[in-house]
Amino acid sequence: MKKALSRVGAAAKKILSKWGVLIVILLLIAWNFIPRPLVGDPDNSEILSVFYRADSWEVLHAFYPNPISSINQEELLRLLNESSAVHQIYFPTNVGRTYPQGDVTLQIWVSDGNDSKTILLGEINELSIDGSYGKYYTILNAESVLEEALEILNIDEDADLSMLPPVASNRW
Repeated sequence: MKKALSRVGAAAKKILSKWGVLIVILLLIAWNFIPRPLVGDPDNSEILSVFYRADSWEVLHAFYPNPISSINQEELLRLLNESSAVHQIYFPTNVGRTYPQGDVTLQIWVSDGNDSKTILLGEINELSIDGSYGKYYTILNAESVLEEALEILNIDEDADLSMLPPVASNRW
């Protein structure tokens, strides 16, 4: 029995010495692509601003903070905590990119602990960590996240949001 165990141990050492580094590298790469919540602990997070763009609008409009609209921060943060994103593969073309606002229906800017995050929902479904070079995440189930966020914000086709101030530019 001891000889069998020592042979198994020797075989395991041989495999680990030959393949160990590769296995560790593959595990580190896989770790990058594990889905993560859009925001961490909702109790330590805060919604800084929300911008909205209706289908008929060319640019985003300031939805929150705004004297004519209020939001349920706790419920929105809960949704963002329960929603996930996976890390995008970084390519240099991502640096300094701009998006037409028409590709974004909802932009949520969040303070999440020490991080500031921008969440884009619509044609573009992306989470970015502000000030972090190349940290972009693709939001999973983005359509349902957008629908639920609009419901939490009480934004529907019948809502009169004509009083919302537009953002100055159609690119940012």
